[in-house]
Amino acid sequence: MFNKTIAIIGGSGHVGLPLGLKFADKNFNVICIDKNTKINSLLNRGYIPYKEDGAIKILKKTLTKKKIKFTDSYHEVKKAKYIIITVGTPVLNKKPNMNFVFQVVNSMKKYLNSSHSIILRSTLYPGTTRQIIKKLKKMKIACKVSYCPERVAQGISIYEIENLPQIVSSQNQKEEKKIVRLFKNICKYIKILNFTEAEYSKLFSNAWRYMKFAISNEFFMISKVKKFNFDKVYEAMTFNYPRNSGLPRQGFAAGPCLPKDAIQLYNSCPDYAKLSKNAYIINQNLPKFLVNDLKNEINIKNKNVGVLGTTFKAEIDDERNSLSLDLIKYLKKEGAKVFFYDPYVKKANQSTIKIILNKCRIIFIGTPHLVFKKINFKNKKVIDCWNFLN
Repeated sequence: MFNKTIAIIGGSGHVGLPLGLKFADKNFNVICIDKNTKINSLLNRGYIPYKEDGAIKILKKTLTKKKIKFTDSYHEVKKAKYIIITVGTPVLNKKPNMNFVFQVVNSMKKYLNSSHSIILRSTLYPGTTRQIIKKLKKMKIACKVSYCPERVAQGISIYEIENLPQIVSSQNQKEEKKIVRLFKNICKYIKILNFTEAEYSKLFSNAWRYMKFAISNEFFMISKVKKFNFDKVYEAMTFNYPRNSGLPRQGFAAGPCLPKDAIQLYNSCPDYAKLSKNAYIINQNLPKFLVNDLKNEINIKNKNVGVLGTTFKAEIDDERNSLSLDLIKYLKKEGAKVFFYDPYVKKANQSTIKIILNKCRIIFIGTPHLVFKKINFKNKKVIDCWNFLN
């Protein structure tokens, strides 16, 4: 069973857990190693700490079969054939930071041997995979390294792992064949790239999506400044006109991936990745723009203002880098009394829909959760930058 054992570092997180569940469901022995002992404890008892479609059923099944477990001990990597690293790679002060990945390598180095296959799965700043290989060689550790970026959307990862193509890049052809065989257990399609191509494929993919949102947000802000209805223009532009069909609606483009990857792309090639930088400026500026636009119309000092939705996108429970939180911050800075609510987030200081409707004449749709479509907003001023209610 040695070659059927997988250790996933960061295995209790939004990227590691769905991957671990998919492998465990295919009868691999999965050890999820994560420093968050509280979440590990919940998962070992069969509870999912965040929203992920289909996860709870597989978790209960694989726990019963003893195919998956959650721990904070790096010692467990000794039991594994494959070690998959899924830890975060944040941008700090607008600069890529790969320290968490290197810290993982340092933490498990005394347990590594030449039979191990290390698979990097987080977003990586270009060149990081080769730096990891050099680091291992310097440590005189002969295990092989691959980069296989995750490409899934949070909340529907279980489905997408199987149905989206997996990109594989490996240190040599022998290792490549081994990693391809591994991923064929859980996904239908494989695409082969070299390290540089694979690292940029991840950045290009997320930056492309981020830029599309920035285009719509730029058009939306122009329409506000020039005082015409962008939603009517959008409808006319896209109606039975295929060349404009890829234009998204305006709205908050945020979360732990898209802004970060656009900034990493810019840092990797600042002379030519200017669209990435400008997309970041446009998207990050939207909450402030909306507050200023409202302020030009109404004095909001000491006014009650409601914000519905605080997660970074609809139908999830994750507030990381949410622009709804920036919106709340800017409203408070202008002296507004802010009441906020999100159906997926448990916070002691949040209001209810009823309180917001009773107290607030001005209401922002911060996140387009479907439940908000059922609300009667009669006699309210609703700022809906998503055009969600229509």
